[in-house]
Amino acid sequence: MKGLLLSCVDRKEEAYELVRLGLKNDLKSHVCWHVYGLLYRADRDYKEAIKCYRQALRIDEGNLQIMRDLSFLQVQVRDMMVDFIDSTRTGFIILVSTFSTQL
Repeated sequence: MKGLLLSCVDRKEEAYELVRLGLKNDLKSHVCWHVYGLLYRADRDYKEAIKCYRQALRIDEGNLQIMRDLSFLQVQVRDMMVDFIDSTRTGFIILVSTFSTQL
């Protein structure tokens, strides 16, 4: 998270180093992969951002925030692959089940 904050104050090199350090410490952290994707998206490196979001979703499959970010980015770069349809379908199923249990 510190890397995300540093990227907002134009210390991008240090931000990337901190995120890489976080991934080095815990490669299975969906938060680190999501932040890494956010950094790439801010730098307009959309292909790398999509890779990071997909990795985050492999680790935490039901995370709606990551699904939403990935879906928006795939629409933006017109990357309409099969996993886009699957991820949105999964997201809708999770949303429906969440709302039905709250009622």
